[in-house]
Amino acid sequence: MSATIEKNVSFSMRDIGPLIEEIVGQGDVFRLTVSGTSMMPFLRSNRDEVVFASLEGRTLKRGDILLYRRREGTYVMHRLYRIEKDGTYTFIGDRQYKTEEGIHRDQIKAYVPYVIRDGRKIDCEKGFLRSVMTVYMIFRVHCPGVAYWGMMGIEAIRKVFKRTKN
Repeated sequence: MSATIEKNVSFSMRDIGPLIEEIVGQGDVFRLTVSGTSMMPFLRSNRDEVVFASLEGRTLKRGDILLYRRREGTYVMHRLYRIEKDGTYTFIGDRQYKTEEGIHRDQIKAYVPYVIRDGRKIDCEKGFLRSVMTVYMIFRVHCPGVAYWGMMGIEAIRKVFKRTKN
């Protein structure tokens, strides 16, 4: 059974996280409009939609966008930065400079195979964009100024091409 709600309803991730866990745990996907800025420039608040899917049978890789639950209960969707030697995971948001370390596998609840932007599906698992965002993530930690100005340049180019289309 599926239902579509046409009204714009807002929930916190703390409230909706358990529902996402339940739905993806049953093998279904959960589609959610992004709010917040921690994943900019890749994800745009109140515009892009993410699709959460089950982790079953999935090998996690650097650059994956994952939903995890902090020990105190907050749900967070960030990019996997590194798998540590002790088996824990380190994450970072695309707009952040500081990593979050010590996340255990049992805290990771879902992954994002694709994003929907302007009605188009953007694959998060392969392709040029994934490569660009993975390199950007590394620069974000080690050379934040380079990463910032690089993304500002890409944004300026995007605006120029968007104007020429209209």
